[in-house]
Amino acid sequence: MNDLKELNDLNGLNGLNGLNGLNELDHSGRSDERSALDARDERDELRPRNERGRKSMDFDKLCRAVLAEHQAVFDKLDRVAFRAFVELLKKSDRVFAVGVGREGLATRSLAMRLTHLGKESHWIWDDTTPGLQPGDLLVATLGDGQIGHLDYVCRRAKEAGAFLCVVTGSPSGRTARELADQTLFLPASVYRGVDEVVPSIQPMGNLFEQCLFILFDLVVMTIVAETPGLSFEQMAARHRNVE
Repeated sequence: MNDLKELNDLNGLNGLNGLNGLNELDHSGRSDERSALDARDERDELRPRNERGRKSMDFDKLCRAVLAEHQAVFDKLDRVAFRAFVELLKKSDRVFAVGVGREGLATRSLAMRLTHLGKESHWIWDDTTPGLQPGDLLVATLGDGQIGHLDYVCRRAKEAGAFLCVVTGSPSGRTARELADQTLFLPASVYRGVDEVVPSIQPMGNLFEQCLFILFDLVVMTIVAETPGLSFEQMAARHRNVE
């Protein structure tokens, strides 16, 4: 709880909405202006220092702040939507995955783990990926809900009869809003997102990208735990063996 309060204070004047707002920054009777300045100074301690002679970053404080952000995201994650995503993967015979940038790295890791689970899984950008067919599942990660060329991919997949699940930090984005058959909202600060999410002291889409990787690992672990006869050892046996 102390870490979360510390994160609230750090975020309060970051141009983002703190988790509890500025009103909780001052408990000592000082003026709001004085409290705001103190919060800004404390937040600035976590930002990189490029000027010679400036104070170095407090590693422990930074770790606590980032981990508190992660906790806040998963506290806010809708459990019903998480469960629906797990069940969707369980019942899908062929799963295709797509994403770009750091989001794409996390999404590709999901495709890899689905293969280790014994699923037929394909990464859209691979040259060996087959065409999508009716009944196939496309998991598309679009942080802001409307990445241009991914919107094109999603539209072509829908035309081919695939079921589209969009994982996003901004469900009001065009692709998520207009095309998705199912949406999983990861409420973490994301690059160019506009929806209400957990704010971050980190740059651009860091928080969303970090939590996306953890989210997909939690999904896989849940499937393993709930599937009779499936184990981590069986997953390891399916790992590429020519390395």
